[in-house]
Amino acid sequence: VEAKGKLIEQLIQHKKIKEIRRIGLLFAIDFETAETVNTIVNYAKEKGVICYWFLSHPYSFRIAPPLTITEEEIRKACTVIVAAIEQA
Repeated sequence: VEAKGKLIEQLIQHKKIKEIRRIGLLFAIDFETAETVNTIVNYAKEKGVICYWFLSHPYSFRIAPPLTITEEEIRKACTVIVAAIEQA
């Protein structure tokens, strides 16, 4: 789990991200505005990657993949998430 979490953390690095918080495969990714988060979450959803808003912190979204996620699936999902960040 730790290796998979580190891989995700490495693959989603982007200058628009204010902070990445993680425990295992549970991620909170912080941005400047709620609008940015909304754009990212919607774009990712359209491309088949489910991200969630935080109701208590509108400037963040979370990623919580299953423990059985493969490296190939991680790489595909992270490609979508980075593309979503670029669109935001």
